Amino acid sequence: MKILLINAYRDKSRIKTLLDFLKKAVDEVIVVSDTDIPEDNFSGAVISGSENLIAKGEYSEFLAQWLKSVEIPVLGICFGHQIISYAYGGVIKDTGKPLKKTITVEILNKDRIFQGLPKYIKVSESHQEYVDIKSIKDKFEILATSKFTEVEAIVHKKLPIYGVQFHIERSGEVGMAVLENFLGIIEKNS
Repeated sequence: MKILLINAYRDKSRIKTLLDFLKKAVDEVIVVSDTDIPEDNFSGAVISGSENLIAKGEYSEFLAQWLKSVEIPVLGICFGHQIISYAYGGVIKDTGKPLKKTITVEILNKDRIFQGLPKYIKVSESHQEYVDIKSIKDKFEILATSKFTEVEAIVHKKLPIYGVQFHIERSGEVGMAVLENFLGIIEKNS
């Protein structure tokens, strides 16, 4: 399985934690910039978090356009989740202050991405923006929520495109379960 890891960080060295995490479960991970995604034969893609703020125009338009035409399963993490939503017409809002802590997320729908996990999970979050729930309901199903963010996880209603507001690479066994479930989705899609 060959996974594309799209590095959206301004400081490109920040990708290391997510890359090391992915390598625990995937044989081949190819890291690329969010402004230069190759047309290669990948099984799936993961979009990293970022210190960029979409509400302030800090994002790659190339990545947003690529997401509209992608044909492989995609998992967006934090910023990746937000840029997926934005690419499909979602509104991204700024909370005005960063949230950086472990929180409890409620799983609303036992989609394949959350298979084997309990209704409530503890995850690590680090973000300042969030997806406005009203702006994405026509294209995405809301899979999870929290008292901090109404939209903690989504899946596109017609495509294998997922987003999670939390950082799987910092969420221990829960994060690994989400990754393994995503890899299962890739295998079923092949």
